[in-house]
Amino acid sequence: MRSGGRSVVGRKNRFRQVDRKIALKVGMWKKKNTRRQAVADDAASSRSWMDPARVRFSVGVLCFAAILILITRLPQASPSWLFGRAPVTIISPVTFGVANPKQDRLNKQRAMDTTRPILKFNQRGRLLEIIKTQLMNLPYDVAAVKSPQLLPVPIRNRFPVLSAGALAWLHDIVQQNQFPDYLARVNLLTHLLKVNPVVDSKTWKLIARSSADQVLIPHSGQGATGYRPISLSRLRSLGVGGHAYRSCVEQCFPQPMWSTVSAYLANLKQPIFVLNAAATARARLARAASVKTVETMIHRGSILATAGETLTPRVRGEILAAYAAYHNELYIKHPWSSVQSNLGIVVIAAIFSLLWSTFTARRFSEKNRRLTWVPSGLALGCLLAVRLLLATGLGDWMFLLGLAPILLSAIILVTGYGQRYALGAMVFIVLIVTTLGGLPLSFLVTALVAAIVLVFSLEQIRTRTQMIRVGLLDAAVAAATLLAFGLSRNSTNRLLPLQWFWLHAEPDWVSPAHNLLMAGGAALASIFFVLLLLPIIERAFGLTTAMTLLELSDTNRPLLRRLAIESPGTFSHSLILGTLAEAAARSIGADPLLCRVGAYYHDIGKMLKPGYFVENTGSSGNRHEKLSPAMSLLIVVGHVKDGLELAREYHLPEAIRQFIAEHHGTTVVEYFYQVARQKQARDALVGADSAPIQDCQYRYPGPKPQSRETAIVMICDGCEGMVRALADPTPARIEGAVHQLVQKRLLDEQFSQSGLTLSDLSTIEHSLVRSLAGVHHPRISYATDKPALRRA
Repeated sequence: MRSGGRSVVGRKNRFRQVDRKIALKVGMWKKKNTRRQAVADDAASSRSWMDPARVRFSVGVLCFAAILILITRLPQASPSWLFGRAPVTIISPVTFGVANPKQDRLNKQRAMDTTRPILKFNQRGRLLEIIKTQLMNLPYDVAAVKSPQLLPVPIRNRFPVLSAGALAWLHDIVQQNQFPDYLARVNLLTHLLKVNPVVDSKTWKLIARSSADQVLIPHSGQGATGYRPISLSRLRSLGVGGHAYRSCVEQCFPQPMWSTVSAYLANLKQPIFVLNAAATARARLARAASVKTVETMIHRGSILATAGETLTPRVRGEILAAYAAYHNELYIKHPWSSVQSNLGIVVIAAIFSLLWSTFTARRFSEKNRRLTWVPSGLALGCLLAVRLLLATGLGDWMFLLGLAPILLSAIILVTGYGQRYALGAMVFIVLIVTTLGGLPLSFLVTALVAAIVLVFSLEQIRTRTQMIRVGLLDAAVAAATLLAFGLSRNSTNRLLPLQWFWLHAEPDWVSPAHNLLMAGGAALASIFFVLLLLPIIERAFGLTTAMTLLELSDTNRPLLRRLAIESPGTFSHSLILGTLAEAAARSIGADPLLCRVGAYYHDIGKMLKPGYFVENTGSSGNRHEKLSPAMSLLIVVGHVKDGLELAREYHLPEAIRQFIAEHHGTTVVEYFYQVARQKQARDALVGADSAPIQDCQYRYPGPKPQSRETAIVMICDGCEGMVRALADPTPARIEGAVHQLVQKRLLDEQFSQSGLTLSDLSTIEHSLVRSLAGVHHPRISYATDKPALRRA
């Protein structure tokens, strides 16, 4: 019996091994065909230059490069040491002239004082036209008046000094028809008023205080433009009685009219000319700008400042002037230098953009390509922070305010995107920032070492204490790296004195102790900043950290507590599934914590209809016996949709929602599919005609698992249910059931988008067999003690 038993078991094992090999070969063949088809599809799409994916990639590269170039074009402020002490002895590299600010101010003020004031016609009420019109109408207005006492009130108010002689002369003009002569006299008066300016007393005082001997008035010719100078002696101030106009009036009218016309003009109480303040101010500024600067020559090789000397404003001005003169001389000798520099920046930005876009495109698929915006935004933000520090003159704080964003980016990337991607991304970010930011080698080495330490130390952030310990370690490593780099550089190999103009981009000139404190502070600041704002960062960037997963794994969370109360069977199944998935994920190097938490929540949709799922029925019976297979299918498949709605209601992160949506993939609901086929067969026996039932009608909506973690939960979910249904779950039967389910899912192409390999599937099988065998281990049956019968 033993030999026979052993032979039977041996044959079964051999058959099982043969079946496994055949299934693996079939799966490998199908995977090779799928991969070959994907390669062919990629080759076909690569031949199309208008492929949407290629267009999006090209646009992304161009946009990233354009933003890099715009950030590098930010102006750079003067180095901070200019407002303190000279770090080295500064020697002039060129011969240049330095202006004398005090003498320049005096010369400019003198030029402004001697600027000729500019007048313009008084356009208020069109004064000249009014004067001409009223004087032309005067003979007609007084033609019927016999004496000055009989003048109408409007005429008397307008011409308060109209004598009898003037009235008689005006009567002669009308009676003898001498209007052409009178018109010529009025035109001559208006012309003289235009060339002999009269201004108000305020304007007269302003002009008199200036040192100018002339004023500028508009040309009075027909259609003339511009100004012409007149002597200041011809300028008159508006006074009482019309004395300012008397000389002009005497040249145009006979003696009886002198007082009449002069009093009329004075009675207007408005000057013919006013000061053109805007034009005068422009002229003063232009005259001041035309003054040549008085320069003091400083020759090449002259000492501008000695090492440690406090830089006064005069010395600071000489240093800046030497810097400008040196660059001007370089531009004259090499006129294409700026073009070459800009071209180099463009090429470097294009290379970095292409490499960065290729790196991120390989990491993210088309479905989650939006996640590339976060790393790209972090890279651009780090470069912008560095350029703003240089633009605002805060270069001394580069090892704090410039290093902290880089380390913060490392923490965000490693917590949200994984260690492998974060390591490569940080290398790119540090190179982009130091190269396009013009930072020294010491910053590159310190930033790179500190970022790598963070990436390797924060693979899984489970507690805040762990983050604090990592922050202290990173601060010590950053400070030690910077100190070692400073010690390795020989002080005699620093910049030569004539190359002092490089100091604007060298934060190394800050004291070593200052830089060490800044580097350590940047590491600690980034850690504490993440601790304070980690929830905001997770919500803003759509990340899920290990600390969040640990909080979600607490069974006292509202959703899990509700699941335990309303669906105790599903809750127990989820806890066991979490243990199985965690062990399987750890065996292939996936995220075990994410698998465990995802398994806890994968079936939360069952709590809305718990009685329709077998683990919650108990002794209440099977409710699906009274329903058609199609209706039962809707209820069972609906737990995925219900779970997603509950996840949104309770604000579960996207990483957990994927387990709810993908843990069944597009598999067939086997039980109800078979029931439907059996029912159709029974109907066919009685002559009923119906369309054939396809398995696609009884599949879950999907999608298929998109990650290794969701695929692991799918496998564990199916294996746990299958093993639970075994009558005698021995290790051999558990192994066969697990292998059968994995091969079935593999042949159904459920793992085609998950990234699992055949080696991973084999490892998951072994892990599940060990875990399930431990859960379903045999137990000792305890005998009950029966009381002995007492003999009668």
